[in-house]
Amino acid sequence: MGAHAVDYPQAYIMQWNMTVQKQFGANVVSVGYVGQVARHLQYAPNINIPPPSDAGLGVYRPLVYSGVLPNVTSINYYTATGASEYNAAQFSFERRYAKGLTVNVNYTFARNLTNISDGGATGQAVVGSILPYNRSYDWGNSDIGIKHRVSYRFNYEFPFGKTGSRLRKLAIGGWQANLLAFYQSGVPFTVINTATPVPSNVSRLVTADRPNVVGGQPYAPPNQDYTNWINPAAFVLQPVGTVGNERRAQLYGPHQRSIDFSLFKQFQISDRSRLQFRWEAFNLPNTPSFASPNSTLDTRISLT
Repeated sequence: MGAHAVDYPQAYIMQWNMTVQKQFGANVVSVGYVGQVARHLQYAPNINIPPPSDAGLGVYRPLVYSGVLPNVTSINYYTATGASEYNAAQFSFERRYAKGLTVNVNYTFARNLTNISDGGATGQAVVGSILPYNRSYDWGNSDIGIKHRVSYRFNYEFPFGKTGSRLRKLAIGGWQANLLAFYQSGVPFTVINTATPVPSNVSRLVTADRPNVVGGQPYAPPNQDYTNWINPAAFVLQPVGTVGNERRAQLYGPHQRSIDFSLFKQFQISDRSRLQFRWEAFNLPNTPSFASPNSTLDTRISLT
């Protein structure tokens, strides 16, 4: 079942940016700031979810509308109270084509915060809040909030073989090397509690919840690796009937990186015709990129 707010203002997005550039010779350095806020996004929690019990009671409350709608479990209330914010510092170095060399390096440090999540194939913004009227509880990192990203592009035309006989040019001239590389930090994720019964509300409605955070414990273990990504001692199941205090998407998955390399050679057949030889290698060092770890708090926490 669904309901729609009478006051439903139109969503809007505001963007702004500022960039400063300095050129010296064939090189250009840029420093910029990019910001964006979105307001009145669709926020549709289930308002039939009962509020948490008082701390320590260890009991579940009944559905909010069970007295008048006993056979209804879900009432999604569509409002325009969702929001998101994006702020990024951007740095770039560009060497424009000079003496056969072109280089471009970019670094972005960004934070993307929101209280909604993407609905997948429908593209509809949905939310799984267990506190329908407390939007700040779901305020945290976006599901696609990449904090650090570095990209690198390199193109170089080898200088040899540009002069001399036609045979010399054909044999050693026309070579070009190209490199594309990137590094980015992992995507944010949330440790969730799937213990039975789920502590926060009604287990048949809330199948996953956030646990409590243990103060003083780091999220990552000291010897973090791909089989030991999360520190289980940093989380504990909260008392039944209460919500966990873990913030949304405060942990980051494994970083991703890749290097692609190619080597080209141009054969000048005639004034209007060329033949190109290409040798290309994708992910040259054969570096694996792992997805976010299994983050369910039941019997263990490990990487899937």
